Amino acid sequence: KKSEALFEEIHDGSAQIIVGTQMLAKGHDYQNIGLVCVLDADARLYSNDYMAPEHLFAQLVQVAGRAGRFSGEPTQILIETRYPNDPVYQYIKTFDLAGFMEHLMLTRQEAGLPPFGYQALVHAEAKQRQEVLAWLNHTKEYLQSIADTQAGITIFDPVPKSIARLGGWERSQLLIESRQRGPLQALLSALDQYLRERSVGRISKISKVRWSIERDPLII
Repeated sequence: KKSEALFEEIHDGSAQIIVGTQMLAKGHDYQNIGLVCVLDADARLYSNDYMAPEHLFAQLVQVAGRAGRFSGEPTQILIETRYPNDPVYQYIKTFDLAGFMEHLMLTRQEAGLPPFGYQALVHAEAKQRQEVLAWLNHTKEYLQSIADTQAGITIFDPVPKSIARLGGWERSQLLIESRQRGPLQALLSALDQYLRERSVGRISKISKVRWSIERDPLII
């Protein structure tokens, strides 16, 4: 009921300023919104997730859609950024989705990122961070010993996840990239067999690390 009362204040004009998180952009039809301000948009621009720019672009399109939906009056969208020349902001100014997608495809092709390359993640978690990192480093050494160096496979160092601790478990991951899918699949199959032989289910017998292998991850 409290939420319904708040929405009614927004719709009837009693509330002149609405302050909230990114959840304001999702699933609500606000009336009489003439100005939208996005603060600290750069927080979502630079991260270890190569899809961060497209996520930010999509969110900006979504939040911009909150303004002028019913009134038909001219509206303004103001975005706070320290990098106004970044392609995300340049394309969002004209809502040039096609141009932005073309830019993304070119940059990904140059970097060998999906869909021009292939990725996999080895997820691991344990009660102690040193245990999970030691297990992932051992896994990396094994992968390096069997990887086809001619297939353009890159095995990165283990890193903590964006949410490094959850439910009392320390969480980290190991990223693998390849220019070709076949060699990557062969590598992952060998790794899966190697780990299963040393585990009960998906828990390592010695260090009790819980693990999984994710092909074509959506979030890095």
